[in-house]
Amino acid sequence: MKHDIEQFSPRTGRIIGEDGKTVNVVDLLGGTTPVSGEVHDINSYSPRSGRVIGEDGLVYNLVDLLAGAGGNGGGGTPGRVIRESIRMEATGDTALTIFGGSTIVRENGNVFTFDADTQIGAGNLDTGAFTVGRDYCVYLRNAGNILISLDKTLPDARSIGGFHFGVNRRTNASLQPINTAGVVRGDGWEANIYNGIIPRSAWTFLHRPRCSPDGMVYLSSNVWVDIYQASDNNAGGLTSKHNVLPMTGEEGLNWFTSGERMLISDKRLLTYNEWIQAAMGSPQGTSAGNQNAWTTASARQVTGYVERAVSSVGCRDCVGNVWEWLSDLIASGAGTEVWQDSMPGQGVGQMWLYQNNNFRALLGGGSYFNGALVGARSVSVIHTPWNDHASFGTRGACSGV
Repeated sequence: MKHDIEQFSPRTGRIIGEDGKTVNVVDLLGGTTPVSGEVHDINSYSPRSGRVIGEDGLVYNLVDLLAGAGGNGGGGTPGRVIRESIRMEATGDTALTIFGGSTIVRENGNVFTFDADTQIGAGNLDTGAFTVGRDYCVYLRNAGNILISLDKTLPDARSIGGFHFGVNRRTNASLQPINTAGVVRGDGWEANIYNGIIPRSAWTFLHRPRCSPDGMVYLSSNVWVDIYQASDNNAGGLTSKHNVLPMTGEEGLNWFTSGERMLISDKRLLTYNEWIQAAMGSPQGTSAGNQNAWTTASARQVTGYVERAVSSVGCRDCVGNVWEWLSDLIASGAGTEVWQDSMPGQGVGQMWLYQNNNFRALLGGGSYFNGALVGARSVSVIHTPWNDHASFGTRGACSGV
């Protein structure tokens, strides 16, 4: 049976459980007498292997700890200590590499170390082939083999990471979009895309968003962003999902409700600066069709419909389809002072403004009817946060662990 452990002291060999009781590790492994003492935070304990994982990422072997640290209050330093670590990156269109030296505690408590770089990909799938728009998990089985699956949980396996399979833009090392000849924004660069593992979507248990990693890519400065424009998750929140209609003012979404729904999903709205980074490399819209972005239409389209509408980091529809509410707000300081009821009938109070439209929220990217006017730096600064237009949607962000 696995015991929940709150704290552990390598010096004294004592732990504190979630129930607040203090127990000596010797008692856990075979004794019954509880004791008390100084403690140190840890995350988990496996009685089968006799190892604990500390908040510092170290894996302590209890037998070695008791022998090296004196066990019941003795002095000295811990014996053998193992640091959990993993580095996994996309190294090909359909391949990832787990780099040598990665050390992982398997589901059964045993420690596994990759002695050399290990490439994984389609050959590790549990069934079928990779599908655009799907989120995959990478597992280390107790037997030591790697399995890639759409399943969120597998028996006798440790989830060590995952990735999103989708549409990518070819770029240089500086994330500048290139054409097939390698020229930055050279002739035909807009069409230089491919299906594969989105490199910046690859996550591990040590490098991932605090929210669900599904449909997200790493941006910068410990920020992850949604690949797709936000859609209803049918649980009061928003999700990043392929091939579904983005949620907009058609369903009552405005700046206020976007933030509230993001809260349910453990996410937030992007700042304009973050949105600029996420949208970098997305082609400008056109007024003669929807080949580069969904910008010449009369209504929204499902997420990810236009293949070319992808940025350098793998975000879809940053340009076109629907505008995206950002977190930034602006206000002017002139006019007549008035009370403005921003959300009538909801009992959330009113706003004291100089005039009823001087408090505005930013939107990025443009929409389905803006044609060639919109691109990767487009922004609207004229709409109030309570505006719920049918062409206004959003996109989520989350900090990393």
